Amino acid sequence: AEAANNANAGGALVPLITIGIPGAPVDAILLGAMMIHNITPGPQLFAKHGDMVWALMGGYLIANIIMFLIMVFSTKHIAKIIKVNRAYLIPVVFVFCFLGTYSESNNIFDVWVMLCFGVFGFFLDRAKFPLGPLVIGFVLGDDLEKYLRQGLQQSSGSFEPMLTQPISLGFTLVTVAFLAFSIYAEVKRRKKEKV
Repeated sequence: AEAANNANAGGALVPLITIGIPGAPVDAILLGAMMIHNITPGPQLFAKHGDMVWALMGGYLIANIIMFLIMVFSTKHIAKIIKVNRAYLIPVVFVFCFLGTYSESNNIFDVWVMLCFGVFGFFLDRAKFPLGPLVIGFVLGDDLEKYLRQGLQQSSGSFEPMLTQPISLGFTLVTVAFLAFSIYAEVKRRKKEKV
């Protein structure tokens, strides 16, 4: 299971680096970090920031080697973590969440926002909503608004070019198809669970 998990992390980096679309929630956070440093992932990334791309690939390779060594020698001891009582573990996680949020900007409002989103995430998890798309949407939301605004300014506020231009129509159809398939798969899965 751990080997599959590590392979998934590397594969999810490919669409992020090549076309700027995160393949996993962790990559959405990495995309946010890149944008903070004015690095835009996509086809021009290799030309403009080639050193960063090679450093990322080299770091990933070294991390896999280190992970292999750690797992070989410490699997027995790491497995004992699952025996730790949640009553001890959850308060520690809460303390680190509070400390990390408050230390970011020394603002108690941020802690309240973190708590509200924590409660929101809890209810989403209870309702069996996948949290990955929410994180990706949260990170990509700014870009979506910015480029949608630019497109609407060029078309005088009309959505018509999205349906009349071949490239934008293609992307719109692919998006609708993926959305419809996701809804269909989720409805089918929930029906099976009820039976």
